[in-house]
Amino acid sequence: LGHLGVSRELVERMRNWRLTGSERGIAVNRLDVNDGPLMPNEHQSFAALALTAFEQQRISLSDYTTYRLLDVTGRRPAQLSQLKIKDMDDSRLEDPEPGRPQKRILLLHVPRIKGRRKWRQHFRSVPLSTELWNLLAKHAQNVQSRFDELLKKLALELQSTDLAFLHRELPLFPGWGSVTRSALPLNSLLQEGLHGDAVTQLRELAVADNWHAESQGAAWVPLQRILTAVDALNRDGKPLHLFPYRFRYTLEYELERMSCPPSVIAWQLDHTNLDSLVSYRKKGPDHAARLSKATALKMAPYAQMFQGKVIDTEADAETGNDPENSRLFIYDGKEGATCAVKRGCGMT
Repeated sequence: LGHLGVSRELVERMRNWRLTGSERGIAVNRLDVNDGPLMPNEHQSFAALALTAFEQQRISLSDYTTYRLLDVTGRRPAQLSQLKIKDMDDSRLEDPEPGRPQKRILLLHVPRIKGRRKWRQHFRSVPLSTELWNLLAKHAQNVQSRFDELLKKLALELQSTDLAFLHRELPLFPGWGSVTRSALPLNSLLQEGLHGDAVTQLRELAVADNWHAESQGAAWVPLQRILTAVDALNRDGKPLHLFPYRFRYTLEYELERMSCPPSVIAWQLDHTNLDSLVSYRKKGPDHAARLSKATALKMAPYAQMFQGKVIDTEADAETGNDPENSRLFIYDGKEGATCAVKRGCGMT
């Protein structure tokens, strides 16, 4: 372009520049068709397809439960991978109401992972619907049954207290390869008659993170299996691109559409403060529709004024023969406007 270039000093200065961090919320804010939140029609369509596939046994209970948890809670894959069966809690009852039986509160205590928190040291409770709770309970039973079959292959008989402890400590989404590999060394202990040592080692493994699936296996892989089983399309008519975080973006988008305050959205997304939320909250067209609905009755009379007919004198108006009931404004001692329909809008 004919420019001579820049100075060496500027080159060296630019070389030392460092970005403070990647910009967050880009896909959410621009409502990207492949990476942003699911639109209502996409969300409902995929939910219906997944439910049909589950009812037709084309996807497993484990995969469907994983999808439902991602969709309802908006939690991160790493949080699902840390869940244990004992995190399901139905021990609490709602406050009593006269004439109505008390209902159980169905909670899932989800580990928190942000802010350099240690493994399973902090939790936030998420209430579940009866439908999702029943799915999760059935899935947990299947996990326990599969674990019992593994113990049977090892010929390891446990006391009821030990078995109940292991059942509670089992991951909700185990990495079964890791479970099997860690159980193999127990054979040598059993052959040596060290039954107590084998049970102790089992308890230690159950409490630790050895048996938990990685986030890839706990959330990403099941979701891809569901996508393979269903013929889901996005709003452009192309195959739906889906990954666990899209449900998190969708939850934020839906809460935003419902005009939930930032504090509520941050709580639902398991944020500690509002800093992260600000980066990808966006006022969309739904807000304009709600504002229009809220102000329509007040603004309609003013809008109708600008849709009227301009005349020279009040006598030329359609209701000029009845100025007492049709006159709207008097400005500076002169007639300002006359209503042609006399709807009784109250503007005088």
